[in-house]
Amino acid sequence: MKVLKRITAITGIVVLLLILVAWILAVVYEDDVKKLVLNELNQHLTTEIEVKDIDLTLLEKFPYASLRFTDILAKDATSGQKKDSLLYAHKLFLQFNLFDLFSEHYTLKKVSAETGVVKLRVRSDGTVNYHFWKDDTTSSDNAFTIDLKQVNLSGLRFEYTHAPSAFGMMFHVDESTVSGQVSNNGYTAHLKCDLFLNDMYSDTTHILRDRDISINTGLDVRNQEVYTFKRGKLKVDELEWQDIQVTYTDKEGHTPKLEATGKGTDLPWNALLKSLPVQVQNVFNGYETDGLVDVHFNLAGRLGKGQNLRLDAEYMMKEGTLALTGSPVRLSNLQVEGTLAYMAEGGPANNVFFKSVRASLEGDALTGRGVIENFEQPHLQCTVEGALDLSHLPVLIRMDTVESLHGHAGIHLNYNGPINSPHNMSPDEWKQVVLLGTASLQNVALSLKGSKHTLSDVNGKLILRNPDLSVDSLHAMLNNTRIDMNGVLRNFMGYVLYPDQDLNIEGRVTSPLADLNDLLKSDVSKAATPYLFALPDHVNMNVDMNIGEVVFRRFKAANVNGKLRMENRVLYADLLSMQTMGGTIELSGSADNRSRDHVDADVQSSIRNIQVKYLFYQAENFGQDLLRDEHLQGKMSARVSMQSTWSDHLDLDPAKLRAHGSVKVENGELIDFKPMLSLSRFIKVSELEHIRFSTLENEVDIHDQTVFIPLMDIKSSALNVSASGSHTFDNKIDYHFRVRLSDLLSRKARKAKKENDEYGVVEDDGLGRTSLYISMTGTADNPEIKYDQQGVREKIREDLKKEKQNLKSILHDEFRFLHKDTIPKTPPKKEKKEFEIEWE
Repeated sequence: MKVLKRITAITGIVVLLLILVAWILAVVYEDDVKKLVLNELNQHLTTEIEVKDIDLTLLEKFPYASLRFTDILAKDATSGQKKDSLLYAHKLFLQFNLFDLFSEHYTLKKVSAETGVVKLRVRSDGTVNYHFWKDDTTSSDNAFTIDLKQVNLSGLRFEYTHAPSAFGMMFHVDESTVSGQVSNNGYTAHLKCDLFLNDMYSDTTHILRDRDISINTGLDVRNQEVYTFKRGKLKVDELEWQDIQVTYTDKEGHTPKLEATGKGTDLPWNALLKSLPVQVQNVFNGYETDGLVDVHFNLAGRLGKGQNLRLDAEYMMKEGTLALTGSPVRLSNLQVEGTLAYMAEGGPANNVFFKSVRASLEGDALTGRGVIENFEQPHLQCTVEGALDLSHLPVLIRMDTVESLHGHAGIHLNYNGPINSPHNMSPDEWKQVVLLGTASLQNVALSLKGSKHTLSDVNGKLILRNPDLSVDSLHAMLNNTRIDMNGVLRNFMGYVLYPDQDLNIEGRVTSPLADLNDLLKSDVSKAATPYLFALPDHVNMNVDMNIGEVVFRRFKAANVNGKLRMENRVLYADLLSMQTMGGTIELSGSADNRSRDHVDADVQSSIRNIQVKYLFYQAENFGQDLLRDEHLQGKMSARVSMQSTWSDHLDLDPAKLRAHGSVKVENGELIDFKPMLSLSRFIKVSELEHIRFSTLENEVDIHDQTVFIPLMDIKSSALNVSASGSHTFDNKIDYHFRVRLSDLLSRKARKAKKENDEYGVVEDDGLGRTSLYISMTGTADNPEIKYDQQGVREKIREDLKKEKQNLKSILHDEFRFLHKDTIPKTPPKKEKKEFEIEWE
């Protein structure tokens, strides 16, 4: 311990002695050194110098003796009265060997400057402010010589401007060392420098900004005009470049010229992207990228206004990734080989070529090639091939209308258009994009937002020619309905990418079975009925349809053929034909769903030879229980026009139903029909239980929730009847019957109901055949049947009108008089009787 203390004490004493000696020497030699050095400097400097203090220090730059200038200011080395500062340094050291003090011959070896500003300028007239040193051949004093081996800089801010070319740089030197034989005219040295580049610009273009830079390179300077950095290493932020060769030429009267070559290996892509011009960076806005890049580059051109630097590079990316910002799905194992060509004012000539692209999208292999041109308005031409899992497509390309997409596709795609996302383009701009390709679909499933329908098991070939999509032999399941389709989906891409674009479908659709129960189903947990009729927005359609079988509730039809059109949520059927209920139906019409909460239907149909029993069964007895399918037999033909309104859940609005039909029923049968059996109170005929008739024809109207049946003749197996009347939807009835009394007075009828020949309102038909009038009113469940006096009055009135007209015609034709009508307008009143018989 005592030894350590002794060594420490001796060392301290030695240091103190050395400091004391250094101080003494500095005091002794300071005036001589200052006088000699300042005298020599004044002979060589062409600039004015201002300095706060000059002193000799032997310790601050030990082992060198240094003449220290404190707060030194050197002004522009130019003629003229107004001068700015060329250099300001808080400390400037001129360093020479310590032993020069004893030889009284001083050789300048090093220069160090700390904390200050250097402003280098080339003015508009081409003059410079930094030629501050001149050779003075008149001096014969050899006591001070310059043999500069090293220049050290620290904490200096440099500003360089070249006014004629509008080129400039601003950077802050943290530490810099130039080692070599430094001289005024030319020298070869080694440069090691750490700096922060604030800005390097040419005219209005910022070449580099805000970069940490480290330089380790050889330096060759010729006549203060040509600066060559060779065999160097350059680090810009995280980017390390090797084999750097840079030549900067700044000859008086010419714009500066820059030539540079180099290479980088395993450069981080994101760091490299930040170093590229902002126009190149903007190409990748909205994407997350990563990877390693090998680059060989060449940079050449003149700097300044109206001049262009040209950057050419060959690159190879490896281990790359690419994804939309925030997306979990990304291209991986990205390998790209290509070239880059860029000029600040290059415009369309700027490009990035992708000679070869290979990538994996969640396990699917993709290959491609292409080029990006014009970085101001990036334009992409590319070809992509490979297998694609379609579930990744909506996260790579945003699709507002797609809820989910699954399946696989073998794709071959050509794109020629802006590189912007489609959502940054208007629909009209998107239509100008050239997008061609084919896709072979395998087990694809698609559902759209707001739709209850799902396409699944989609297989076939798609041909894309933006914005249209052609469908070639496409097989799919729409919910549980199989469909086969050939055609064109016009503006398909616009419909998928933009929420307000129309999709126009043209083609042919076939299906072995269309189950409308499934296609029209709604969310039963939220709806009172299991069906929802909702035509999609912005979908227009014009398709030929061939469906083997259609099923909806009880309704079944086969060989359904025709044309379906849809426009603005209105569905049109043109000559739709089908085989159903044992006959055929042809119909045309429309279903208007524009109001969304209901459907207005307008249908014209031609019906031939359908079974009435099946009609009532498949129509679920039209929602009533009075006249049911088990009551009916026969074949019906008709021409029907109907207008109706339905809710979106397919509930009929009875108040808005209007229909007119010309109906013909052949070989009809009415079996156990309750209202007809009610006639047995007056006409007890066993055949009323099962009435057969050969032909029935009439015109039927429906409106105001009532079925209106004009007068018609029914020739049946029970008896011949003329009938008319009305039947409301709530089963209120008003029927009128006229029965021939001769039928009722037949033996069978008399045995059944003898009072028919004693009571009742009867009328002779003019041929000696007397008729009986009967009315049926009330409700279908509880009809009120009575003899119809009003009916016979109307019949008499009609007969009198006919006889009046006949009489007038006879008198006019035979006697040419009775121009005025003297026939009473109404028959004379008769005394009311309980039963009346009219004879001719």
